[in-house]
Amino acid sequence: MAESQPLRTPTPRSLCPYFGQALWFSYFHPEKLPGAKDRYINEIQRVTKVLDTALTGKGYLVGDKLTFTDLAFVPWYWAVGALEGSTPGLLKGLKKDLPNFAAWLARLEERESVKKALEKRKELSAPPKK
Repeated sequence: MAESQPLRTPTPRSLCPYFGQALWFSYFHPEKLPGAKDRYINEIQRVTKVLDTALTGKGYLVGDKLTFTDLAFVPWYWAVGALEGSTPGLLKGLKKDLPNFAAWLARLEERESVKKALEKRKELSAPPKK
């Protein structure tokens, strides 16, 4: 039987709790719990550092080939924008401190399909027109 290897790169599924809980404790939890919010912000920073390391010398997470894995991360990092009100500069700081991550996210966001998805997201998130 083959030994299983631990996954060294965060998966989009593994990010869900960190991003979701950071948003929850920043905006929706009835009681302000800075320690809880900070815990999840720290986890976002930690897993993004792991991504940055995994991207060293590579264009994408799976070598130099774009895969669904890369694209699945994009909406989670768009969600970081929603944290700007409670944690100003979070995404800007990640991009400044983690050059592999910043270049990778920029490459993804330059793709026409990703631009189209972002425009659709903005359209669907906009307040209803009167």
